[in-house]
Amino acid sequence: MVVVDATAVELRRAPSGAGSACVEILSSLPAWFSDPGANRAYAAAAERGPAILAEAHGAPVGLALLSRHSPEAAEMALFAVRPEWHRRGVGRRLLQLAEQVLAEDGVRYLQVKTLSARHRDAGYAATRAFYRACGFVVLEELPTLWGPDNPAVQLVKSLPGRHTGRSPGDVHHIELWVADLSPAIERWAWLLGELGYEAFQDWPAGRSWRRNGHYVVLEQSVALHGTEHDRCRPGLNHLAFHAGTRAALDRLVADAPAHGWQQLFAEQYPHAGGPDHEAAYLVDEDGFEVELVVDRDR
Repeated sequence: MVVVDATAVELRRAPSGAGSACVEILSSLPAWFSDPGANRAYAAAAERGPAILAEAHGAPVGLALLSRHSPEAAEMALFAVRPEWHRRGVGRRLLQLAEQVLAEDGVRYLQVKTLSARHRDAGYAATRAFYRACGFVVLEELPTLWGPDNPAVQLVKSLPGRHTGRSPGDVHHIELWVADLSPAIERWAWLLGELGYEAFQDWPAGRSWRRNGHYVVLEQSVALHGTEHDRCRPGLNHLAFHAGTRAALDRLVADAPAHGWQQLFAEQYPHAGGPDHEAAYLVDEDGFEVELVVDRDR
């Protein structure tokens, strides 16, 4: 019996030798990878490497293969996660590491090709939704690339990272002081993870998460005065983050209570900020408010 524990998943770069892991993962996904010839080609590419692997208890659960087309552009040649690990954050973490690796090597644009919405397939509809939620946008429909029975669509994403550099005025980091660190970490780790942040630093009095050159810190400082945060007093009122699509926002709102976040102004959702503004407002047990804003161009 496979124990599905997202905290047990570890990611690593595999310069070569990931062919058998590729075979194992693709065999669990016949609805997506049913062509034996294509699967053999994927396995050969994984064996040559490089690849990025997600593993749990020593067993492969996810794999990404990257192909460089130019110094500044790359393609996700293969991206696969075992079905029992879907919707557990493994895909997002795998994609984040792939993007980090590419950005550090100067890549500015990442593309992926998958089955178009012209072909009604529930599995690939979920695949497209995942990529859209992770920031990809449709670049072009390619109806003849894989033949008339398998219309393709090309999606692309700009990769912020080291290649963009840093400019005066850019946010370096945000630090929040909390009275009880452990439960605060659980709440913020979920929210920031859903928004694409990755674990950055961990020490006895704090933890931080990083994304696109800046980071968010939680700390239980020895210099803390008092135990309560009041967002209505002078000082910090709230933090605001881009949330992606409306569908992504709806999912965050639905999942938030299970992770220690409650919705503010629920009766006015999603237009509590005005008729032309789609957002959710969440508050945690410490009184910190977060605004999650829909990107209307997605």
